[in-house]
Amino acid sequence: MEEKALEVYDVIRSIRDPEKPNTLEELDVVTEKCVEVQELGEDEYLIIIKFSPTVPHCSLATLIGESLTTTTDAAGADLKLTDGNLKEG
Repeated sequence: MEEKALEVYDVIRSIRDPEKPNTLEELDVVTEKCVEVQELGEDEYLIIIKFSPTVPHCSLATLIGESLTTTTDAAGADLKLTDGNLKEG
């Protein structure tokens, strides 16, 4: 499943932060380790992305989560984001 997790990460890492000119990868909002893929069945996967906003009280965390969902959907892969979580800290 590590290969599929890296595939998802490659899709999401270049998303731009809504408030800054940087990508989510550059700001450490998403990392390779924040993506987990679990196989549910044949060609069916659960993708969990645990992202860390730049500040704990980030008012745009919902928008970042929606961007993660939209971007994975638009990639046209057989991978879909079904769960996005904020990491503690």
